[in-house]
Formats: sequence, C-alpha cells, structure tokens
Amino acid sequence: MAQTEQYIGIFTTDNSLKIRSWDSWLVEVTGLSSEIVKGIHLLEIFPNLITQGLDCCFDKVLRTGQVEKLAFTTHSYLIPCVPRIYSKYFEYMQQHVVIAPLREREKIIGTIVTIEDITPQLEREQELGELAEQLKSTDESMRLRAAQTLATKKDDFKDTEKLLQALGDKSWRVRQVAVETLAERGDPNAVSTLVNKIRNEHRDISVLNSVLKVLTQMQGDIVTPLTELLQIPDEDLRGYVTLALGEQGDRRAIPILMRALEDDNQNVRYNAIEALGKLGAVEATPMLLAITLSGDFFLAFPALDALRKIGDFGIIHSILPLLNDELLCEPVIETLGQLGDETTIPPLVNLLNQPNTPLLSAAQAIAALYDRYTEFFDEGNKIREIVQLTINTQGIQNLLHALENSPQQYLRALVIILGWLEGPEVEQALTHLLGNASAQKEVIKALVRYGPRIGELLIEQLNIRDFEARQAAIGALERIGEVRAVPALIRILNEEDNEELIISTANALTKIGDRQGFEALVNFLGHPNSAVRQAIIAALNALNHPKMAEKALILLKNPNPLVRESAIKIIGYVGYSNSPVLLKQCCLDEDENVRQAAVESLPNFKVDSLTLSLLADLLNKDTPRIRCSVIRSLGEIEIPAVIPLLQKSLDDEDAWVRYFAVRALGQQQASTALDDLLKMAQTDAAHHVRIAAVEALGLLNESEAIPLLKLLTKVEEEDLALAAISSLGHLKHPKSMEVLLGLLSTALLLKRKMVVVEALAEHPELEVIHALQRLAATEKEASLVDLAMDKLVQIATEPAVLALIALIGQSSKRESIIKALAECSGKEQIEWIAKGLFHESVNIRAAIVEVLARIKSQHAINALVPALSDKEAVIRLATITTLGQLAPEIALPTNDPNLAVRRAAQSVLERA
Repeated sequence: MAQTEQYIGIFTTDNSLKIRSWDSWLVEVTGLSSEIVKGIHLLEIFPNLITQGLDCCFDKVLRTGQVEKLAFTTHSYLIPCVPRIYSKYFEYMQQHVVIAPLREREKIIGTIVTIEDITPQLEREQELGELAEQLKSTDESMRLRAAQTLATKKDDFKDTEKLLQALGDKSWRVRQVAVETLAERGDPNAVSTLVNKIRNEHRDISVLNSVLKVLTQMQGDIVTPLTELLQIPDEDLRGYVTLALGEQGDRRAIPILMRALEDDNQNVRYNAIEALGKLGAVEATPMLLAITLSGDFFLAFPALDALRKIGDFGIIHSILPLLNDELLCEPVIETLGQLGDETTIPPLVNLLNQPNTPLLSAAQAIAALYDRYTEFFDEGNKIREIVQLTINTQGIQNLLHALENSPQQYLRALVIILGWLEGPEVEQALTHLLGNASAQKEVIKALVRYGPRIGELLIEQLNIRDFEARQAAIGALERIGEVRAVPALIRILNEEDNEELIISTANALTKIGDRQGFEALVNFLGHPNSAVRQAIIAALNALNHPKMAEKALILLKNPNPLVRESAIKIIGYVGYSNSPVLLKQCCLDEDENVRQAAVESLPNFKVDSLTLSLLADLLNKDTPRIRCSVIRSLGEIEIPAVIPLLQKSLDDEDAWVRYFAVRALGQQQASTALDDLLKMAQTDAAHHVRIAAVEALGLLNESEAIPLLKLLTKVEEEDLALAAISSLGHLKHPKSMEVLLGLLSTALLLKRKMVVVEALAEHPELEVIHALQRLAATEKEASLVDLAMDKLVQIATEPAVLALIALIGQSSKRESIIKALAECSGKEQIEWIAKGLFHESVNIRAAIVEVLARIKSQHAINALVPALSDKEAVIRLATITTLGQLAPEIALPTNDPNLAVRRAAQSVLERA
C-alpha cells in the first residue's frame, strides 16, 4: 500500500529544554540526525528562538502547563529550514506549531512540540490570490494565462470559484478555458452556484452563454435547475434555457419543452421547437405538425426540421399540400426525401414535370429515397419503376437541361434518375459525363445498365482527348463485355504511350475475353514498366490463347530479359506440361531477374528430386537475391525433404536469406525447427530476423514458446515486442490467453495495447469477450475503443453479440456496429440480437430495431413483432415503420395511445 506524504514532525524536550526525541521527518527537513541533537539545549541549536521571542513560549508551557499555539501570521516558523518543494513565495518552510506540556502523571517533565508544514497551503493561497489579481488585468493575454493556470490546478472550491468569475470575462478565449474546465470537472456543488449566477447576471450575454454552455456539458440532472429558470419573467432568458434543455439530451425535458411551445414569446417557442427536434420527441409530433401547417413561416420552418429529426414517417401525407407553398416547398421536399416512402414519389416527380420548380431538390429527395430503399429494404427498383411510370417528356427535358448547369452536389441525383430513363438524348448526355469525377460512378452504372446498345457511344469516347473520359469509357466497355470495342482497344495498345491507359485497356481485354488482342498484348511483354507487364501477363493468362504455349517457349529464348521474365511468369501461371525442363534451364539464365522468375515458378509444377537438387545447388552458389527466391519457393513446397534445406539456410551469411528461411519454416509449421527459432529470436545479429523468428514461433503453435514470447513482450524494441504479442495470439493455448489478458490490464503504450487486442481476438473465450467489452466501455482512446468493438464483431458468438448490444448506446460507432450486426443473419444469431429489444436503454432498443430491419429475413420480421408493445412510443413508431416496409400484412396496433404511432399504423394499413 502506498504511503501518504508526511507533513508533520514531533520532538520532545526535558524541563531544561534539552532535546529528548527527534523524529525522522525532522531529520529529513533539518538535515540534523537524532544522534546529533539529543541532549543538546534547544536554544543552543536554534538561537533564532530567542531573537524571535519564542523562548518565553516554552517557559510558559513549563510553568503553567498551558498549550501554546504559534500563529503563522505572527511567527511563520519555529525551526528555520528550506521548503521541501521549491516555493515561489517563501524562503523558509511555513509552520503551524503547537507546544504542549510533556507530563509524567501530574508532573510536567518537559515539552512535546508538533510542527506542521503548511507551506503548500499558503503557497496555493498566495498563488490563487495572484491569479485572482491577474484575472482582473486589462491585458487579455495575462487573464488567459491565469485562467489556463487555474485549469491545471486540483479540483477544489477555491479554484472553481475563481473560474466562475472568469465566465464573465470579456474575452471569449478566457471564457472558453473556464467553460471547458468547469464542464470537465463536473462538480455537482457548482450547479447551484451556476444557476444562481444566471439568476443574478443573465442580462450579461457573455456570462449567460458561458454558464449555459458549462451546464449543458455537465453530467447529472441539469434539467431540474434549468426548469426553475423558466419561471423568471425574462423572455431572453427563457429562450436561452429552452435551447440549453435541448442540448442536454435528457428526455425528462420533453414535457417542459412542450409547455414552452405555448409561451407568449415567439423566440421561446422557436427555441423549444429546435430543442424537441434534438431530443427526438415523438410525443410532440402532433403539436409540431400543427405548427408546420399553421402558415407561420418563422415557426413552420424549424418545426419541419424538428419533425425530420424525430423521424415520424406518418406526417408525410399531411405535409404534401405544402409542396404548393413557395416558402416551405424546399424544406418539405427535404423532409419527404428523409421520411417519405414510395407513395411520395409521384408528387416529387410532378415537380420534375413542371417548369420553375425546385427541380434539383426534388431530384435529391428521389435519389435519397432510392438509396434508403436500396440499403434497408433492397427495393430500390420500386422507386425506379414509379419514376419511369410517372415522369413525362417535359420532365426528361427538364432533367437534361438541369444537367448542363447543375452544381456538383446535385449531379449524382440527376444522373441516378436519368439512368432509369430511355432515349438517345439521355444516353448521349450520360456518355458525355464520363469524365466527371463526382458523377462518374453513377454514370458508368447507368451505362452498364443499358448494356451493349450503348457500346457505340462508348467506343466514340475512346477517340476523345479527355483522359478521365477515356478511362471511364474503357471501364464501362469492360463491364458490359463489348466485343465490338476490341479493335479500338487494340488501336489504343498500338498507338498509346500513356501507361495508365495501357493497363486499363489490358484489363478490359481480359474481361471481354476476345482473343483478337493476343498479338498486340504479346508485344508489350518487354515493356519497361513492371505494372504494365503485370497487366499484360494477367490478360494473356486470362485469354489462354491456343498459341500461347508455343509462343511462350519461343519467348524464353528472346534476347530481351524482360520478355524472358514475362514468358516465365505466364508459363508458371498456366503450367504448360512441357515447360519444367525449360524452366530449370532458365534457373541458370545470365539475367538475375529471369533466374528469379524461373525459381519462383517451379513450385507450380510437380517437384522431383532433380528440382530439389537444382534448388539446393542454387542455395550453395547463387547470389543472395536468388537464394532468397529459392527459400520462398521451398516454403511453397509441402514435402518433408525441404525442411532440412530450410534449416541449413538458417546459418546463411546473408541476413535476408535467414529471414526468408525463418518465415518459410513458420509457414511449413516445422516443429523440428523449434529450438533453432527460439535461439534466433534471442540471439540473431539481424533485428528483422529476430522478429521473423518470433512470428514463426506463433505459427508453430508450440506451448514451449510461451515463456520466451512473454519475456519479449516487455523489451524496449517496439517491433520485437509487437511481434511477440501477435505470436501469443496465434498460439491456441490457455496460457497464451492468460499472458495477453495480463498485458491488457497493464500500462502499455497505445500501439502495444492495440496489438494485444488484435491478438486476444484469436482467443474467442468468454474472459476475452468480457475484457474487450470493458475496454470499449471505459477506454478514453477512441482508436482502441473502435478496435475492441471491431474484434467483438469478428468473434460474433452469442456473448460477443450481447456485448456489442450493450455498447451500442454509448458508442460513436453506433452505425458501424449496426451494419456489422446486420450481417449476422442466421436464425440463432437473430435470436441473440433480438434480446436487445428488451434492454433497459431506449437507444439500444432503437438500434436493434434498425439492425433487424436491415436483416430483412422472415426470422428478423418475427423477432421484431414484440417491439410493437414497447413502453416507449419512439420504439413502437420505428417498429411500425420497419414492418410497414417489410411485412405490411402484419396486424399493426391502430389503437395505440400515442397519436403519431396510431397515424403511422393507419398509414401502413391504407397502403396495404
């Protein structure tokens, strides 16, 4: 147990003031040992007691038996000694002294003196006083430094009091420091002080804003004290308080805010509307809808925004008439894009069909609905079909005209809709957009949907000078497999010197699969760019031309070593039966690159004793680079005879040869090499070889390696320690897991801790799952939290799923976890996920509804039905919304106590 720092010393004297005892604290602060001072007269050692007039205090205690306390304001110290910690204000330690009689029964036989070091407290008071003066300075930089210094101090009342004063500073920088510090400390005792500060100083805008900011960032119940402020007859204050209630995220504020919707002041009502939207207050939907339809634009606009945030899709038919309201049309369109369903598509398309309407906003909304239907219900085609049925010729022309002058942010939506339509004008317009980066992906999708009939237009794009457009056209031709494009593509190969286009063309010829390009491709096997050669080799391998075998054997004798190397790679991939003999000859080629390619192709053929003999010979004679290639090839050959060759290479003079030998032995799981690898992990002269040996030990899966790996997790060399941690993850042994769990609970550097988490995921036991859940719930480092949750997703057992469910409510990765859980679509996994519908947290239950909605299977639909009876209206509403899309035939509760829920259920029944 750690000892607390001592601040008090005690000594005793006899009745003649000779020192009898002298404790260790006094030894430390005075430098005088007890052996030196014992028996010496106190005034002889410390003559300052006489000059300070303190000797009479001792006389009085001895005479009267009364206790004497020396006030530090009069006598700052008894014994002169320097402060134990440097003091900015005091030369000598400041002491609180008590001199008491030392008694034996009733007789006074001396004194007992207690000395308390109060220098730190006085130092702090002096500093706080100085900082308080600095906070009054006319110099902003001085006030800012004072506030920053206060922010670093311990959390006590005096610091908080000074920071509260700084909330009213005229400098926003000073106020910001005070706000952030007070909010971080979250002192509950400060809440009442802050509320009182608002009562007394709310007309000072800087004070009001700062205090409200602190309150909204504090933890705990802030709703109650803020609600009290709504009783103050100051309209501006009530407006600020309603905003603050929305920022707090506490749903207990909803009834209060709903009452504020009836406030006499319009600004208060405006702020209450915004706050209800932030809180997702589904119970306020009827009131907000009434405000939206009231004709008061000032309040209708924020009310629409609040309804959009609440997400009650039952309002959509009520707000459709507002599409005719010039002022509210665009926000209504945006709301329909977020909350609408397929029934809102015709009114939106009607806007496309008319002149002088917000066409771009309508297109954005239609595209948003399409994206939502595609992602959540896999029914984007339903939106496409309705648009195709309801758009007219004028609508198509309006879209084409908008395409010519559209800002970039609307281009994707226009392209999506045009891609559903037919006609030469549409196809040509889309083809001309191939070079536009922001719309290119959707353009290619649309053109590919048209299929071969768009081929001629795409081929025309191959002749223009725009590089991006040509690249995109090649990609589109590749995807539709347009055989008519092959001559044009061959022409590009023959005439083009742009390496990126050559690679794209080779890839397209690969996908199209037409063998007309065979000769043109062969001509590039000697290209100086390795990326180009690789694309050409891949294309020729895919085409598998009947002449390729014969051609490859001829190319092995080509004077250009790049051609010979390429030919070897083709032979190695295809595996022509008459090639091994020639490949072995190429292992002796004068060019090192050719020899390397040949050596690395040998494992693709049957390995006989002659092949092994050749590789062994190369290990003895050839360059380090070739020896490395031989080792890599041996690592791919799974026969016992290669293990001795690999072990022999552990003694090679070249560090990289040893490195690849170690890796190959790990790859082969050669347990006979365990002792060699243990030794190399500790003693090899090359650091990267030691790391490789550590990694190989993990692949051998031998528990004998655990003690060494545990030891190496603590070494200073970061990469070696990380390799040891990873290897412990690969070892499927309980002791390995114990070591990793132990590491997780120690103070590790971030990178090491992240690798520990990675390694633990290889051990999906319950202890590991609990450890990862704890880490994700308590760790402050965001990257570590994200990783822990990723690993729980990877484990995906029932305990891991339940751990993730528990984390959804507090996680910044809510969307990521929802997506991951939606991939767990097995019946058993759905049952695990559905347990989250009974979690106490509303946020978690809402997330589980979304997960099941995305799974979309019958099991998921059945699992959702109990959520129709959830105690929270927001969950029932989300469930009805989901079931209305996935299974409208299910009986939905039209008698729900909540109006918004009833309306949503009725809307589904009407559509069904």
